[in-house]
Amino acid sequence: MSVQNFLEKISQRFNKDAAKDISAIYSFQVEEDGNNAEYFLEIKDQCCKVVFDKTENPNVTLKADKDTWSSIAAGELAPQMAFISGRLSVDGDFPLALKLSSLFQLS
Repeated sequence: MSVQNFLEKISQRFNKDAAKDISAIYSFQVEEDGNNAEYFLEIKDQCCKVVFDKTENPNVTLKADKDTWSSIAAGELAPQMAFISGRLSVDGDFPLALKLSSLFQLS
């Protein structure tokens, strides 16, 4: 699964009710074959938008390899478990990162 597909897939699960008081930019950093790519989701006014251009000052940055992101998007791995197991790292607003599960109905 490509990163673009991952972001499109989770954005389709967006729970606008959970985003009522959230205005944030999530940075997703993906590691694959020694290369790093960065993509963004902007949450604002109860809407979710995938952003492919570099965004300054994301509120939270989440880093993992492509397989971990694919497992999260497929619902096979909860983001919290990925973090606990060391497969996902978080920089920035940690409480905002914890809201991913409710924002995107991830298990």
